[in-house]
Amino acid sequence: MKTKDKMFYRYTKQSYARFDSTGKCISLYDNKLDEIMVGIYPDSGNQETTGEFSISWIKPYGKNMSHIKLFNDSWHLLSELPELFAVLAKKADKNPTPNDIEDLLIELGYKSKLM
Repeated sequence: MKTKDKMFYRYTKQSYARFDSTGKCISLYDNKLDEIMVGIYPDSGNQETTGEFSISWIKPYGKNMSHIKLFNDSWHLLSELPELFAVLAKKADKNPTPNDIEDLLIELGYKSKLM
């Protein structure tokens, strides 16, 4: 049986991300500025994840803001990744950037998954 690892990937660092002349990512949907997917992924092969969620950055009302999207089939991650959600809760009022979250994930031992 293959092992599963806590991993993340940042959309704007993937080889398939496309940018306009101003540096804005144009291949993200819903006017997102960036997105990081976090979850439990197989260490190799094409097995499915056992759960993942996204942290996205948007700019409503002219202010950059982040939000988390977690579908019901991944709600188990709330209890399986308590250290991550505890730290995110403490950072909520600081409006962390994608770089802040990426650094946090690495500090917590998550592996970056480039595709």
